[in-house]
Amino acid sequence: MEKEIKFLYDKPALIIDEDILVIADIHISAEKKLIPQGEEIINLTQIMLDDILEIISIHKIKKIYLLGDVKEDLYELTPELFLFFTKLSEVITVAVIKGNHDANLESIPKIKIHPCKGIVHVCKNKIKIGLAHGHAWPDGELLSCDYLILAHEHAHISIEDEKGKIYYEKVFLTANIDEQKAKQKYTKINKNCKLIIVPTFNPVLSGRAINEQKIGFGPIFRNKVFKMNSILIYTLKGICLGQLEEWSDRYGAKRKRKRKT
Repeated sequence: MEKEIKFLYDKPALIIDEDILVIADIHISAEKKLIPQGEEIINLTQIMLDDILEIISIHKIKKIYLLGDVKEDLYELTPELFLFFTKLSEVITVAVIKGNHDANLESIPKIKIHPCKGIVHVCKNKIKIGLAHGHAWPDGELLSCDYLILAHEHAHISIEDEKGKIYYEKVFLTANIDEQKAKQKYTKINKNCKLIIVPTFNPVLSGRAINEQKIGFGPIFRNKVFKMNSILIYTLKGICLGQLEEWSDRYGAKRKRKRKT
């Protein structure tokens, strides 16, 4: 990985170009869905804000890109959302690349809103990084970048320990472009473009484990623009777990054996 992209240890976040933070899928107010289940609701928005502000302070961050789904409700703008962006914009430049949950964000002051097709960030040494949420086709210019960073998948993996207990862990994913498949959609591509999938920053959200079901919420995965057999899994502690297809086969084999007993 180029020095322009740094995985933060034990955090579902990236730093690009030395001083720009990239996080995704914070889904503000998602915890309210737990109320009917009788769960005790904590101030999750403040917890995430404090965590982000700590990262900003430690790593001297100057700007933050939020890769979509900054809110849970598709249309409502909650007080928690306004509080989050008010506090964050007081200390840093804030930019949002819209996700599928992000209608009406334009009414929030002091933040830059980019369309869901994404943007290109040019680093100090001219390395180009494409940034988008991932629920829609990225703009063609993003596939000519050196890196394409997406979210939307809520990437995590299920791991079975020696006693058969299953637990879940957030992961980053990387993959290499499939030049032939990419050219079916895009006229200009970088044959060395590498995909990076960022997990959700929200600590209570999971979704589906990528080794339990077929990956592919967004069109990039559904159309296999990046080579599925090249997908590597990285934990938040920086450990490479190997290829996704190996974990999927392993998990499927275990489940198959258990159903026979």
